[in-house]
Amino acid sequence: MWRFIKYVFLTIALFSVLGIGVGIGIVHHLVVKTPCPEMEEAYIEAILGQESPVFYRDGQNKIGVLFQDIHRQYVPFDRIPKNFVNAIVAAEDKQFFTHYGIDIPGIIRAMIANYKAGRVVQGGSTITQQTAKNLFKRKSRSYKAKLKELLYALRLENKFSKEKILEFYANQFYVSGNGHGLGVAARYYFDKDVAELSLLEAAFIAGSVKRPNYYNPFTKKNRQDARKALI
Repeated sequence: MWRFIKYVFLTIALFSVLGIGVGIGIVHHLVVKTPCPEMEEAYIEAILGQESPVFYRDGQNKIGVLFQDIHRQYVPFDRIPKNFVNAIVAAEDKQFFTHYGIDIPGIIRAMIANYKAGRVVQGGSTITQQTAKNLFKRKSRSYKAKLKELLYALRLENKFSKEKILEFYANQFYVSGNGHGLGVAARYYFDKDVAELSLLEAAFIAGSVKRPNYYNPFTKKNRQDARKALI
């Protein structure tokens, strides 16, 4: 009897190991071996530097475009203030420099926190996942679309350094209107170049990334609401 039970457990363990091995092999093939033109740096930089079209009220007919220096000011990593790097990692993804695109413990913590609160109060997406979402524009909330976004995140981690991924992220997050990225945020909020940002100003921009409209003092109806946005 015990020999039979031992045999069953060994069989289950063997198939589990084989299953994990096959799964790792498939992921490795999709991430490393499969060609992906979207992972070329030129392709990503074209996305980050593209013009923003302006449409009539019907949303179909284009009036024109906004110039790049108005809505996009690309900032390479070596010009991103260290204070902003520390603040955005602390606010969005504390394990960014140690995980491989996916933070499993972070996802579990978010699930527990959301379950206890009875609503979504914490997200489990990493900066890499958010970068993939911003760059490649997930078109639906289906499992297939989410898995594709996850695959893009793993490909980003395989192809680029952490510093480059953070550079992509810092130049793509939404600020206001058609404005995106740290360069625009520094000008929009404080009329400064990124190199001139103080610790408090860098922290404010990092904190506003998740809810830009909520923290934007320029869109509030009165001074009291504007002060609340800044607190």
